[in-house]
Amino acid sequence: MALTLPGAGLCFLAWFCLVPILYLLRGAGGKRAVLRGALLGWLLGLSFHGTALYWVYSTCRFAGIGFPAAAAAWLALAAASGLREALFGAFLAFAGEASPEWAWPFLAAASWAGFEFLFERFTPGLGLILLEYTQWRRLAWIQAASWAGPHGLGFVLVYWNAVLAWLIAAWTNGDRPARRHWLGTACACLLAGAWGEYGARFISDHQALGGGSRRVAILQPDVDQYEKWDASSAARIRAGLENLLAGARAVHPDLILWPESSVPDWVEKPGDILRILPGNRPGPGYHLIGALTRFSGASHNSAVLVDPKGNIAGRYDKRRPVPFGEFVPLRPVFSKVVGLLDQMGDLDAGAKDQPPLRTSWGTIGATICFEAMFPELNRASVSSGTFLLANLTNDGWYKATWGPHQHFHANVFRAVENRLYVLRAANTGISGVIDPLGRVVARSFLGERVLLGAAVPEKDPFPGRSFYARHGDWFGWTSLCALAFILLAAVVRKPG
Repeated sequence: MALTLPGAGLCFLAWFCLVPILYLLRGAGGKRAVLRGALLGWLLGLSFHGTALYWVYSTCRFAGIGFPAAAAAWLALAAASGLREALFGAFLAFAGEASPEWAWPFLAAASWAGFEFLFERFTPGLGLILLEYTQWRRLAWIQAASWAGPHGLGFVLVYWNAVLAWLIAAWTNGDRPARRHWLGTACACLLAGAWGEYGARFISDHQALGGGSRRVAILQPDVDQYEKWDASSAARIRAGLENLLAGARAVHPDLILWPESSVPDWVEKPGDILRILPGNRPGPGYHLIGALTRFSGASHNSAVLVDPKGNIAGRYDKRRPVPFGEFVPLRPVFSKVVGLLDQMGDLDAGAKDQPPLRTSWGTIGATICFEAMFPELNRASVSSGTFLLANLTNDGWYKATWGPHQHFHANVFRAVENRLYVLRAANTGISGVIDPLGRVVARSFLGERVLLGAAVPEKDPFPGRSFYARHGDWFGWTSLCALAFILLAAVVRKPG
């Protein structure tokens, strides 16, 4: 399952890799079956998240954290994230016995979608890897996310896997598949076929999204994160940014995008932003600068919008600080082991509701770093008539692991879910421009110092945004309500 994600990219495995665990979860009921289901599900989650997030261990080691603490952090995150699959396994074992056999594949799919939504929305980051990410190479399969949201494709994938497991169970029990099995298989084929066909037709009908007339320049300075806050590196960092900025100014862009915390300096009053700008001058166009800000006693990781005259036109403060990177939970306990990860001290979370960043030609929604992994945060940023969504990040922490690839391609799904352009500026890569169909129209590579230029249409191709952007995650809520109903029905039907 982990090998389907960006980094390895074997997307086709998602259509088969859950069959073994679903086959094992089809068994007798009772408390032992529920415990067995929870254990099987947790082992699935532990192995999946442990493999997909191996770069957490690598990052700790890059920062000089010792092997025991780095391994403990990695395994603890994988074990906690695996609780999602543990609940899925326990629920399926409990409710499956009380459900009609023909409904079991639907029960498995609804269970997965419901628990995935629950963890994605209501935990501080334990449900960030969604099953839809397994199809990041297959644009046709992800187009329906614009109305079904981030959990619809997961439902389809699990339903397909569950039908295959159901068929195998019929054969291994010595029985030939009955009519209900073939009807279930036909339903799975129709659902998957309709899902893919919708996406293919949508892409075909919207190949041209309008000519590019707004010029965008994205700075990727490629600064080693582990040297960034070393005072001896400050002059070199500024010189590199000055060179990139000179190239950007030469093409007169409408917007220049800087990565997260672009320079090792603080903005504490409006005039400080000119000190951040090499040459102490803005223009041409707007700048969206990743900077550390300290206003009114609060410290934030921010995206600061600077107009062509050098005035601050708006600011976005990161709403989800990264644990151990931007704040240290239980600081007295962990402060001695976080090492270089704790370079900036504790940063405050930004306000939940923040206005979009307004320019003379449109509004920009912003996210910073791993906020791109939270679908609801991104939806909230685009619900106010936003024209572009900008993700400023610094994946230099992770070097050449799977982490930067996973974070970059999450933005592909945010673009499709909301039907708008997503711009990404990353310190060491991957930077890029993604159109509302999820097509990467421009991108850089890891470890590359580059000025990335692109153009976006002046006229918004989807001014009404998507159904998901307007109405929220109705599919996730429906799946969660279905779980509550199924659980109640299973309790009522069970004897005793």
